[in-house]
Amino acid sequence: MKATIVAIAAGVTLLTCGPDMAEPSKAAAQEVRVLVHNAKNHSAVQGARVFVLDADGREIAASHTDEAGVAYLPALTEKDHPKYLLVDHPAFFLSGMRWQPGLMEYYILATLLTVR
Repeated sequence: MKATIVAIAAGVTLLTCGPDMAEPSKAAAQEVRVLVHNAKNHSAVQGARVFVLDADGREIAASHTDEAGVAYLPALTEKDHPKYLLVDHPAFFLSGMRWQPGLMEYYILATLLTVR
């Protein structure tokens, strides 16, 4: 199994699968998997709100992370005009990235909210 990991400076990592990966099931192809972890210790962030905004700033999809820090969103098409994937949790700064057409899995590191 071959996977490529691309790190983004904002603390976001994209996981993409190479062509030698097994074909996903039809049900899995209908969902986008979002993993949300604490940037400090890489533990799962449970109860985070994961949502997608379109080019006009309207929410077009939303979910919450489970105990493993995983949320599932519907696979959106260009007709939906997805623009941003964001994660919101009271204990963390708002995190996110631009929506990547065709990407079926995202890994977002959330930074603890600290005020000095």
